[in-house]
Formats: sequence, C-alpha cells, structure tokens
Amino acid sequence: MKEVLKKDILEENKKAIDLLERLGCSRAKARVLIYFMNEKKGKSRDVERAMDLRQPEVSLGMKELVKGHYVTRQFLKKHGKGRPEILYTAITPHKLLAKIEEETTRKLNTMKDNIVKLKALIKEMKN
Repeated sequence: MKEVLKKDILEENKKAIDLLERLGCSRAKARVLIYFMNEKKGKSRDVERAMDLRQPEVSLGMKELVKGHYVTRQFLKKHGKGRPEILYTAITPHKLLAKIEEETTRKLNTMKDNIVKLKALIKEMKN
C-alpha cells in the first residue's frame, strides 16, 4: 500500500468530514469514510496514519462500516505466526454517498414520525 500523507487527505477533505459529522456520523466513521472515498483499499494502519486516528478509533469506525456494508474485509495470512492482517475494500464513492443519503433520510423520517407521535400524546394530555 502506498504511503498516504495525512495532511493531503485530511486537509483536502475537512469540509466533507465536518458535513458527515453534522449528518450524524461519528468522528471516526466520517474520517474512515473519507479515506475510502480517496483510496479504494486499505489496512487499518493505513487509515490510522492517513486520517490521524488511533487504532481503537479506526477499529470502531471499521466495525460501523462493515456492519453497514460500506466496506468488505479480506483476511490476509502472514508468513509465519501472528494474527492475519485485514485488507478493507470499499464500495464505489458513488455507492458510499448513496448509502449515506439513504441512512440519513431514514433517520430523518424516524425523527419526523416521533414528533408526530409526541404531538398526538401532548394533545391527548391536554384533553
């Protein structure tokens, strides 16, 4: 994997990271998403270095992305002993954005439904 300078990806994408956080993504998930919008594949260590995150933050972000089917994992066996490395591969940036939009819209609709229910409950309480 080529060495990615963290200043490059972070500085160029600060606005996108901020917008993702405003849409409800955690800091780690937002940074990992931006990494994969720039790099198709990567290992946890690559993400750590490029996005200025610690290993636990990367791990949490990756778990969210794997669970949401934003990335897939491939276990790479090392020569000799030790834990296998994991190579993460992201779906295309267009599909990543579509998934983010779908997830955000679903959250917004749930919030709207809850407001309607709350209004109905308050109206019943007044009667």
